[in-house]
Amino acid sequence: MDNGNIALERMQYIVHRGSPRFVGAVGAMKVVQLIDSAVAVGTIVQEAEKSAELAEGIVRLARSPLYERAEVKTLEAAVEFLGYDELRRAMLTLAISCWAEECPVSGAYDPFAFRRRAVSHALLADAIAKRLKLAEPTKYFVAGMFSDVGYMFIALHIPFVIDHIALTKSRTPNVPLRECEERCLGFAHSDLSAVACKEFSLGEDVTEAIRFHHEPSYAPEATKVIADVVHVSSYMLDRIDVLPVKSLPVAPVDASAYSRIGLHPDEVSVLEEQVLQRADEFLSAVRTSIAA
Repeated sequence: MDNGNIALERMQYIVHRGSPRFVGAVGAMKVVQLIDSAVAVGTIVQEAEKSAELAEGIVRLARSPLYERAEVKTLEAAVEFLGYDELRRAMLTLAISCWAEECPVSGAYDPFAFRRRAVSHALLADAIAKRLKLAEPTKYFVAGMFSDVGYMFIALHIPFVIDHIALTKSRTPNVPLRECEERCLGFAHSDLSAVACKEFSLGEDVTEAIRFHHEPSYAPEATKVIADVVHVSSYMLDRIDVLPVKSLPVAPVDASAYSRIGLHPDEVSVLEEQVLQRADEFLSAVRTSIAA
């Protein structure tokens, strides 16, 4: 067996070994899959009703301050009010925020900072996609949110490695982050993120964009635009210290990503403040409403 297959098996083992579990998680992911299949509202309602906590949470979310306390009283009305795009975002945000809380805190990994980074990254990638009038902006949201989920799985199952990666990088600053991670793990966090996203059936284009989000020039042509947007949004958040893992330096930016999507760095900067505020509001509303 070659090293590539060994690394793949290790990553699959980490993902399968105990994917994080939480109230409503399975139902939330099923709701996402149903939305992606463009089913009727009634089908989504039936799925959400299988978890009383999830069903009640969706109604509370629709009535939360995030949406100016909409007067909805039933699950069906809540789903119709939120709409498929916003409900999908809420389900994915619930997933990433609750998973993060199950991870132990290490010197380099803070689950709460990770959660904020994931949602901020999702919202910024989504905002960039909308600013550029790209098709299917929700794909950019998903790719941003799950791009660093590999760190979460590492922290959940082999937390000491997070600190080891940070230490290795600090001692060898000229060595690329991917190489430091491969030395410590045998694979990079972006590879593990891609394996997890494939297991969660988030789509091949999103999965491949995540795999190459630190090296977007190497992404397959069919997914290069998503990789470019996720790379740019990742760099901008790194630059203002909204990091998935503390102690790691800001990864170098691939300037060609900006030119390929026709975006100037200043255009991203103006989005940052509103995205961070929206991320905090969104996290608070989702966690308070659905995971209460």
